[in-house]
Amino acid sequence: IVSRASVGRELALGSLVGGKLAPRVKRPLVAYALVEAGVGLYALLLPLFLARYPALNALLWRTVGDHFVLLSVLRFLATALVLIVPTTLMGATLPLLSQYVAQKHAGIVGASVQIGTLFAMNTTGAVVGTFLSGFVLLPRFGVVQTNLIGAGTNLTLAMLILVGSALYAAKRGQAAQPEVPDLTTNSDEDEEQAVSVSQANTPPSPQYQRRLAVLSYAISGATAMVYQVLWTRALAIIIGSSVYSFTLILLAFLLGLSFGAIGATRLLARSRAL
Repeated sequence: IVSRASVGRELALGSLVGGKLAPRVKRPLVAYALVEAGVGLYALLLPLFLARYPALNALLWRTVGDHFVLLSVLRFLATALVLIVPTTLMGATLPLLSQYVAQKHAGIVGASVQIGTLFAMNTTGAVVGTFLSGFVLLPRFGVVQTNLIGAGTNLTLAMLILVGSALYAAKRGQAAQPEVPDLTTNSDEDEEQAVSVSQANTPPSPQYQRRLAVLSYAISGATAMVYQVLWTRALAIIIGSSVYSFTLILLAFLLGLSFGAIGATRLLARSRAL
């Protein structure tokens, strides 16, 4: 629970930092690639830090073992210190990609549909990664090799994006076409421009409504984590406490998030067409 809370907090920190920096980044896709590379590089260094964690944990137990709350807080801080870099970088990936998508699609609804699709794909990838790590990679290769596979995946993805961006920039320069190509058709572009014009005449929501929406989303996230911890504990009594049981529960949560994101995105796209 301590490590899960630490990871959740630092993912939120990364999303907050990424959300503030993304509008200032001229090339968010390149920034995203550098973030992925940072995650991969830190994954290679993480075993060196984790090797010292048992000694630190033993020291904390000898020092404050009689004080459960203080021991838990210190363990939380130690875990946060080890994981703050990679999890913060992971949290910044979605704001950077969202900024990239927002640059390609005009209008609130058009961008919202694309960002919803992006979130759905990210969550679906998390489902695949959870299944592979829990049922394939860890049982077959172990912790060390699985960590190397993950780091290699991050670094390869970063390299492909950087090389692709460089090749595209060179090709665009030779063709003397300053505009950024879009994957949408002309009809989609015209529709998004019409939507953006209509939305420009719509007054923004009051500030208290926006704050209430953000607060509601935060409470929803906190409640979801409470459910996950609670149901993990309850189901562990039935199916046992192991890597496989935790993977099953996490898969169920991520599948629900993925289905919800896909369904909401389709509904939003339909509302856009109405």
